[in-house]
Amino acid sequence: MSEIDKNSSKVKGKKTFSKTNHGSKFIKNKSNKSVNRTKKDKDFVKGQVKSSSEHKEGKKKKKEESEPMEVDHASDLRPGEITHGQGQKAHQKRQTKGGKDDENKKPRKVQFSKGKKGNFTKEPGSSSDKRNLKRKRTEDDEGSKPKKTKMADSQLTKKEIEKKRKMSKKNYELGSRAKGLWEQLRRFDLTAEKRQKVSQELFDLVKTRCAVLIFAHDTSRVIQSLFKYGSKEHRDAIYNELKDHLLLIIKSKYAKFFVKKALKYGKKEQRDDIFRKLSGHYKKLLKHKEAGRLVEIIYNDFANASLRRTITEEFYGKSFRVFKSGDVKTLADVIQANPTHREMLLSSLKNTLSTLTTKSLLEHSVVHHLFLEYFSNADDAMRTDMIETAREGLIHMLHTRDGSRVAMIGLWHGTSKDRKVIVKTFKTYVAKICKEEYGHLVMLALFDVVDDTKLIQKAILDELIQSIDELVQDVHGRKVLHYLLSPRDPLHFHPEIVTVLQQGDGNAHSKKEPEIRRRELNQYISGPLLQWIVGHYKDIGNDGALHHLTNAIIKHAVGDKSPAMTSIAEMAAVPFAPNSEFHVVDNASGNMNLQHLIKDDVVRFKSGEKVLFSKILLDTVSPDNMISWMACNRGCFVLICLFETELPEVASRLKMVLADSKGTLKKHKFPGAQILLKKLTS
Repeated sequence: MSEIDKNSSKVKGKKTFSKTNHGSKFIKNKSNKSVNRTKKDKDFVKGQVKSSSEHKEGKKKKKEESEPMEVDHASDLRPGEITHGQGQKAHQKRQTKGGKDDENKKPRKVQFSKGKKGNFTKEPGSSSDKRNLKRKRTEDDEGSKPKKTKMADSQLTKKEIEKKRKMSKKNYELGSRAKGLWEQLRRFDLTAEKRQKVSQELFDLVKTRCAVLIFAHDTSRVIQSLFKYGSKEHRDAIYNELKDHLLLIIKSKYAKFFVKKALKYGKKEQRDDIFRKLSGHYKKLLKHKEAGRLVEIIYNDFANASLRRTITEEFYGKSFRVFKSGDVKTLADVIQANPTHREMLLSSLKNTLSTLTTKSLLEHSVVHHLFLEYFSNADDAMRTDMIETAREGLIHMLHTRDGSRVAMIGLWHGTSKDRKVIVKTFKTYVAKICKEEYGHLVMLALFDVVDDTKLIQKAILDELIQSIDELVQDVHGRKVLHYLLSPRDPLHFHPEIVTVLQQGDGNAHSKKEPEIRRRELNQYISGPLLQWIVGHYKDIGNDGALHHLTNAIIKHAVGDKSPAMTSIAEMAAVPFAPNSEFHVVDNASGNMNLQHLIKDDVVRFKSGEKVLFSKILLDTVSPDNMISWMACNRGCFVLICLFETELPEVASRLKMVLADSKGTLKKHKFPGAQILLKKLTS
C-alpha cells in the first residue's frame, strides 16, 4: 500500500479508496484538506478507480435489476461451502415451516473471542455456525450423497506402495529379471560353467539396453558384474555400446563405477580409449562431485608418467601450451626455456589453484602436485600470497608425498600468523597426523620452525601426550617421539629425511635459537614419557622397537629418571630359569636395552649425574638371581657390561657377588661365560 505524505492534510469525515499492489484498503481522513499521494498511486487511482459520479450510477443500475443473475459457482467452491441456489432452497424451506424471511429479522450479532497474538476467532455455537449446520441438514434431507474417498492406497502397506511405485516405472520387468540373474552371477561359490551360462543368459537379456540400465542404482551393478564376470565378447559388446556416453557415465553417481571396472578388467585398447575420450576434460571433471573421485583413481592407480603429465598440463593454462616444446616435460622446464615468461606462466597456474582450495578438491593428489609445482618455482612474494590463501586447507593434503611437502613449505616460509593458523587446524587430528606415512614429517618440520612453543604445547603436545599409548605402537608415531627427544639423530632418522628437514633451516621467519626451541619441547614431553615407562614397561615383552624407545627416553629425557630405571630393573630381578618362556635378560631386544643403559652410565657419571642405572640394578636384583644369569650367554654379557663401566662402586660390588661362582663359569662353554671368567680372575 502506498504511503500518505506526513505533511499532507487529511479530509475530515470522508473516505478515500486507495489500491496498491498489496490490496485495497479504506483510509478514513479526519480533515477536509486534500490527500497527497505519490505519482505511482495517482496513476493507479486514475486507471483503476471509478469517479464518484460513475460509482453512483452503478449503484442505481444495481437497484433497478429485479432478478439476480444466476451463476454456477459449484466448480469454484471449497469443501464445506454451498451454492447460491442451495441457499435459496434452504430459505424457501424455512418460509414454508412458518419462519419469517431473514431480511425482516434483525441482524444477529456474531460473537468473537480473542485468541493467541490478538487474533479474533468465532466462538463455537455462534449464529453463523448454527446457520451452516442447518444448511448441511437441508442438503442431507434432499438426498445429497457424500463424496467418495479413495481408501485403496491407505490400506496398502509401505512395502506394497513402494512396489507399486517401482512397477509403474519403465523397464521394471527387464530390471527385475536382470537382478535375479545378477544374484546368481555374483556368488563366489558359483562354478565356472554355471557362471558362463548365467552370464550368457544375462547378456542376451540386457544387450542393446545397457545405455539405459547403466544409470539406475540397481541395474548399474548388474552391468558392472556382467563386465567383470562375462567373457571377452561380452565385455567388448558392453563397452562398444557405452563408449559414446563415457562423459555422462563418469558424472553419474552410480554409473561412474562402470568406468572403474572397465579400467580394471578391460583390455589395454579400452583403457587407452577411455583416457583419450577424457583428455581435455580432466580440469572440469576434477571439480565435479562424482567425476573428481574417478579422476583421482585414474591419476594414482592407472596413469603412467606420460598420462600424469597430460592431466596436469590441463591446469597450467593456455600460456603453457603456447610455450611448450617437444623436449619440455614439466613446468620447471618451460620456465627454464622461457625465463622472461615466468611470471605469466605462474600467474596462470595461481588463478587455477585459487579455484581448487575447497576441502573436497584439496584431498586430490593431482591438486597436491600442482601446489608443489607452484611453490617450487614461485618467488618469495608469490609463495607468501599462496600460503596465506591455502593455509587453512593444508591439513587435507598431509596424506600424500607431494601434499606433505606443500605443508612443510607452508611452515618453512609462512609468517608467524600463517604458522599459527596451520597449527590450530591440526587440533583434534594430532594422533592421526603422527601415524601417517607422510603426515608425521610435517610434525617434525613444525617442531623445527615454530618459535611459539607455548602454542605447540597447548595445541599439539597436550593432545599427543593423551595418545602416547597409541603412538608408541605405531612406527611413525614413535618417530615423532624420538624427534622430540633427539632431533635428527642418525640412529633414528634416515639421512634423506634429515636432508629434507634441513631445507627449512635459516628461514626468514624463525627467530629463536634451534637449541632453545628443542630444549623447551624436550622438557615438556619428558615427564609423561618417563611416567609411561613406569606404568607400561612390564607389558613391553619382546617388542624390540619399544625397548629401543625406552632406551632413548632414559638417555635423552630430563627430570627424575630413578622411577623409570627402577621399573626396568624390577623386570630383570625376576628369577631366571634356562627353560623360561620370557626373561628380559635372555631376550634379544631386552638384553641389548640393558647393555645400552649400563654403558650410558659412563656418560652420566662424567656429566655429574647421581642417578645411575648400574647402581639401581645392583640394588634391585638379589645376588642369587644375578648369579642365575650366568646360566645363559646373554646374561653373562650383561654382567660383563657392569664390569666394563669401570665405576668403582659397581665393579667392587659385582666381584663380591660373583666371587664364589668361578667354578660354575668353568663348566659353561659359551663365549660369555669365558669372557666373564677372565674379568673375575683379572
